[in-house]
Amino acid sequence: MNKEVEIKFKVGAELKKKLSKFKLKPYKEEDEYFLTKKMFDEDTYLRFRKKNGKIFLQLKDILLQSFDSKDVYKAKEYSTEITKEQYKVMKNMFSKIFPIKSKVVKIRYKGFLDGCKICYDKVKGIGEYLEIEGPRKQILKVCKKLGLNLKNRYKGKGYAKMALKLR
Repeated sequence: MNKEVEIKFKVGAELKKKLSKFKLKPYKEEDEYFLTKKMFDEDTYLRFRKKNGKIFLQLKDILLQSFDSKDVYKAKEYSTEITKEQYKVMKNMFSKIFPIKSKVVKIRYKGFLDGCKICYDKVKGIGEYLEIEGPRKQILKVCKKLGLNLKNRYKGKGYAKMALKLR
């Protein structure tokens, strides 16, 4: 199990310019979500993630945690790599079981800054966002370094929810 603590910002021209100074490595990620209404309401996501020629089956449970009197996104994530054959069988089965399905495709530019993972994401049909993941103290340091005001953070909970709300 992986525990995540992150904060997210919509990327505008000024932030994009600042991010261009960092050596961020791009790669494509494709997520396919399978949910029930209860899972959607409780921010629990079952997904397949395709990246770098590999396929992962993941379960992500998103929570909110206080972040210096602001909300920050905290999640527990379970992940296991699967084969293409396992993916085909499970996708077929999930398509029959889960009434809510969504797909999110993004180009992610990933790097590290002051002990945090930073991901600049260009999400198809949704927009451009910066995720900063790491210890709270370090996240605050990165926000300060990038000139980001916590009041301007994105307060939603992930690309799957954004994609489903756009439908």
